[in-house]
Amino acid sequence: MVLRTEYREKLEALVNRAKEILESRREYYTDGAKLALEDMLQAAQQALDGTTNLPFSRSREFYVPREDEAIPFAAKRFTMVPPFKEEGDVYTHYGLETAIEWFEKQELLGSEDMLLSKAELAITKANELLSGIRYGDEVGFYNKAAGNKLLDSLQVLVKKKECYSSGNPMQELARAVVDCFNRIRELRHSRVLRTDVEPTSTLYLDQEGLRKVKSMIESDVLIRKQYEEISRISDHYSLNYIENAVSMLMNGASNYEELNRHFYLWSSTDKIVNFRTPEGAVQATLSFILPSEDNEQDGLGHVWIDNLDILSASGGSLTIGNRGFDAGAGKPDDWVPEARKGRPIMKWEDKYPYCGGGDRYRLEPANTSSQANPRYREGDSRRSLYICNPTKEDEGSWHYEGTFAVESDAGYTLTFEAKLDGKLKKGLNTVITFLDDEGKAIGTFDYVFNRKSHLPGGRFQMAMQCDAIRYAVTGESVYAQKVKHALLYILNDFCQGAEHWLVTNLRPEGSDSYGAVQGGRLLSSAAVSYSFIKQAEVFSDAEKKRFYGMVEYLLRYMLDLRDRTEWTAYDAQAGCTNWQTDMCAGTGFMMMVLNDFPNRHTWLYNANTILKAQLELNVNPDSSWPESIRYHHAALERFAGYAKVLQNVQGENWFEITPLTRMFGFSIEMQTPAYEYFSGRIGTPPFGDHALGGGEEFGSFAVYLEDVEKVDRRLADRMYHTWVAAGKPYKKLWGEGIALENIMGPGDLYVPTRSLELSSTDQFPQAGIYIFRNRFGERNQSYFAIMSSPEPIGHGHLDQGSFILYKNSIPLVMDSGIEGYFDSSTSWHISSYSHSCLQFATKFTNIPKQGTGAINLSAGTYSLERGWADVPRTSRVLEVTRNDSVESITIEILNPEGKGRHIRHVSFVKSPELYVIRDTVEDFDNQVLFTLPVASKRSVLNGNRIYSHGVYGLDLETAFLTPLHTIRLEKGRSTPFFDSGEEETCMMDYIRAVADAKDGFLTLLHPKEQGQPEMQVDILRDGTVTIQAQDKTIRLVRDHYGVRLIDSALEGVVMQ
Repeated sequence: MVLRTEYREKLEALVNRAKEILESRREYYTDGAKLALEDMLQAAQQALDGTTNLPFSRSREFYVPREDEAIPFAAKRFTMVPPFKEEGDVYTHYGLETAIEWFEKQELLGSEDMLLSKAELAITKANELLSGIRYGDEVGFYNKAAGNKLLDSLQVLVKKKECYSSGNPMQELARAVVDCFNRIRELRHSRVLRTDVEPTSTLYLDQEGLRKVKSMIESDVLIRKQYEEISRISDHYSLNYIENAVSMLMNGASNYEELNRHFYLWSSTDKIVNFRTPEGAVQATLSFILPSEDNEQDGLGHVWIDNLDILSASGGSLTIGNRGFDAGAGKPDDWVPEARKGRPIMKWEDKYPYCGGGDRYRLEPANTSSQANPRYREGDSRRSLYICNPTKEDEGSWHYEGTFAVESDAGYTLTFEAKLDGKLKKGLNTVITFLDDEGKAIGTFDYVFNRKSHLPGGRFQMAMQCDAIRYAVTGESVYAQKVKHALLYILNDFCQGAEHWLVTNLRPEGSDSYGAVQGGRLLSSAAVSYSFIKQAEVFSDAEKKRFYGMVEYLLRYMLDLRDRTEWTAYDAQAGCTNWQTDMCAGTGFMMMVLNDFPNRHTWLYNANTILKAQLELNVNPDSSWPESIRYHHAALERFAGYAKVLQNVQGENWFEITPLTRMFGFSIEMQTPAYEYFSGRIGTPPFGDHALGGGEEFGSFAVYLEDVEKVDRRLADRMYHTWVAAGKPYKKLWGEGIALENIMGPGDLYVPTRSLELSSTDQFPQAGIYIFRNRFGERNQSYFAIMSSPEPIGHGHLDQGSFILYKNSIPLVMDSGIEGYFDSSTSWHISSYSHSCLQFATKFTNIPKQGTGAINLSAGTYSLERGWADVPRTSRVLEVTRNDSVESITIEILNPEGKGRHIRHVSFVKSPELYVIRDTVEDFDNQVLFTLPVASKRSVLNGNRIYSHGVYGLDLETAFLTPLHTIRLEKGRSTPFFDSGEEETCMMDYIRAVADAKDGFLTLLHPKEQGQPEMQVDILRDGTVTIQAQDKTIRLVRDHYGVRLIDSALEGVVMQ
């Protein structure tokens, strides 16, 4: 009660303060600034009056609200909407308290310097808006009267500013600045939007555009295939199924006995439960326990369990017998029931849906970055384990009958599925007991699971879009009805997760499905879907009110009403990343379609301003996005989609006036050779948070060929050839993408006028990727890419100096990529220990162990625990040389722990194909580690040489020519990119060599075809190295940081 009173008193004081400011100095604030404060003031008054009505239910039970929840929420809550307090922050606070703090800083009488700066900014922005402006009633045009008002206001401001003298009263100039900003706002908001004047137009298409899409579906094979898949997904859920989800689950009208007759309702841990084995552990056992506090007498006291798995950080899954519980005769193999007290009920469940095994009628692939993907043995029936405690005197469990092997002091991730028909009081307890080599218990890991089983809203997100497209093509109202119900269900579900984030700044139950970035993507797909059914008149007044209410709730998760159009471009985008890109895109999409939404123009132009500023200020000079290649493509796809809609709705062409178009060029230059494992398709190098694949990242190219062609025909030709080399892919059809885009491009009708030629390049220094190529476009293409970035790369790994290489279009040295962000493998993939890096021995002896907890987004201490410092996030390229015979690069990488400088020099000799790597270490007196990840099914160590048996007829020879302390081979996991011989996990061979820093490393890599003679290496007394490979002989001597290679063709060539 005391806390409740304190919250109310605080909010009442804030309300009084806001009113006072607005009443006393109102004329010195812009309309945009006043709206932001008045908006928060209104929400606070509603909270105090008890009239706040949430537009969604709390059926998921993510969050238990505080008493009078609306009052503390209105005062202050978490947000990922900038501006942030400190550089590098990813969240801050908003609410009436923050709005007042911000508003007081906007008063133009605050200081003379601020007033003059604002006056100059207003003049600049007015002139920018008036430059080339068009007046009229056509799409993209502005109101003439509003333009004249701005011209008059601008003239007044210019005169007032010219007449102003330092030290004079500031009131007149301040009022002139305010009026100019207000007139800018009025003119901007007068712009004609297509969705206002052409009610039948949608976000992406006017009526002519829709007719063109229908024609392409009929005439183009590729487009028709996409539409057929869209139709198949549309048929996935019946109208009755979605209506039942709304009435039974969203509105909570049914109990689980009824729900289980209609839906497959299970929960999953996802891949977030990480733990670490204690030192000395060699084996473990496991129990599932339902505590007696959870019983039928007092509420809910039963649970089903399925699909247990334990993943290791750098290897595969642990060998646990019958981990899916499906094998057995009369009872499950390897598992025994245990009555811990009383008379609990345990059974081996075989009745659907309680037996688990996935939804038999609506199977959906798991998102393997965060969810486990269970495998089922052919011939086994689907079974689960069941525990029921009838009374509080009962406590049941299932116990693993034997033990399973674990590694000492290692990280793992626990996953399983469970069916919980509601929230338990305590939750299902999983206990892993660790044993030493004598079988003695030396520690335990306990995890309590209590995720109420439900039907996630995201399940309908893709089908919703496909139904909307079907309605647009066929006009059949049943599809519009399905879209409406899906919208209501999905938004209701998502708002609950958003509330949890806003109040706690934590993922709801650890789920990564409800972040602000996912919210932006949801609003985008929801807006596109709604734009198709807007004129279908399927919403009742109550349904539309609820829909608008949930949209407004999510808008405040995405943005706020502080007018970014009055800020500088830099300030508007400061602190923004790809998260804010999606958040703003979703806001803009929704506001372009909801033309009667309150404060619609402020929301819309805030989003536009941030997105345009991101493009103008964040796209690097080398055309890369300042994050990993995966996120370059994610940002490119979102920006390009937004630009396409903006051009249709506002008539503004971002493909022409922003750096957007040249971002396509970066992707083209990165492409890796066409690789047989991916059916002869190209990919992109998997540096940072990325994975080597078969060209899926080029799926958006077909969508935007026509847009780019109008701006840069040569680039469009290059895009087309790249798209063809990637196998003519289309974007993945998933809920967070825009399905409509897959049927909007020219299909395979585009006719290029030029061929695609790519060569070695050093033109992408901001991206940090340098590429050596030979024989581009041929089957025997060679490709080498190395990482060296001058600034930290967003979503990058600790991989400076690491490299990948191909011979004959087959990868032999590769980056492990990234599999997920939350399981125990994340630290492995991000750390330098999984990359082809050189690492300094760490100076630290007391290493804090990591590897537990629900979220794992960094390299942690993975390398340190093994005695090595991760490389820094930046490095410096000293020199790049290129000629017809030899190409080389020299990179400087500093020891992140202090003294020590590493110079990595790589020479690519084109004939015989050979890579010479010289690692020189200065100012460091300890050991260094050289790591090489090889795509090999079997590697053989022979002294200081390793022969790696690769795939598709290619092998790799590795020879260390300098003294080593140790050399060894081990296995390490990667994303799937070759057949490594492992059943469930792709595993590379890791070559690890340790040497004294003073010796460094001189290493030869010889990629070769199987059956060709092995490389012969001789070292003479004077240090000269003679190498015979592929019927050629060359001599090699050290020269400064590089090497000098001498043969008949390369006489005197120095690479340094």
